[in-house]
Amino acid sequence: MTKHLRATGAAAGFAVACLAISLPALAQVSAPAQRTVQRSGASSDDLGRLQSVYDSQRDYTSRMEFLSDSARQGETWLAAQKFAECAVGFSEDRVRNLLDQAVEGKAKGKKIDVGEFLNRNQGCVATYMGFDRDFMRGAMAEAILTAEEGAPTIPGPGSADAVREFIKAVKAPSAKTDDPFVVGQLAAECRTGFAPMQVRALLDSEPGSAAEKGALNVLKAVTPQCASFAVADKPLTSQFERAFAAQALYHWVDLGPKLAKN
Repeated sequence: MTKHLRATGAAAGFAVACLAISLPALAQVSAPAQRTVQRSGASSDDLGRLQSVYDSQRDYTSRMEFLSDSARQGETWLAAQKFAECAVGFSEDRVRNLLDQAVEGKAKGKKIDVGEFLNRNQGCVATYMGFDRDFMRGAMAEAILTAEEGAPTIPGPGSADAVREFIKAVKAPSAKTDDPFVVGQLAAECRTGFAPMQVRALLDSEPGSAAEKGALNVLKAVTPQCASFAVADKPLTSQFERAFAAQALYHWVDLGPKLAKN
């Protein structure tokens, strides 16, 4: 716990340093949605392989190999979306609790183990297809944010101080500023805090489409103050940028209004 908090604090310190540039303001939807749950009843072998791939993605080398394979990312993002729709439909409260663990003191009840979470949702794994942990979380956040009924209201943009506090509030996996996944999370939080509606527009686009590329370009164009969050020789793909943006917007929905009052 102490190690994790130190990592979070260091990453947040990096975030504050990057936000010490001029920060222009930008101009600016919570009930659970009703969904039809389609559960397939995956085999225990499929679930075990899914858990194995999920665990392997904790290894930096494995994640970097995955990052270099854009075709596989496209396939696994779609698999993650299908899993997320089913998991959210089965128990949105449980999905929210897993996502909320990224914010200190927000999650209700005991910490959810990912293996246990996957086991409870094994019926959502139609066929074996391992996906990165941020794909899973990003897809679940997107499913909640884009629900046809009961989608949450998107708060307006925050001030520079609010965005700094937002980045500090959401736990970072480490303090490695040369890690594209860590920096990618911070970049998404920065851009989301300043342009939440542009992130919401991104989630309305089809993954891998020209519209998605355009939405990402717009988001980056209106948040130049966040451009310093990048690892030049390790750029993220649109799938990772989308996944991090969805997670960030999920957290901004709750934290943005609170930070605006402080």
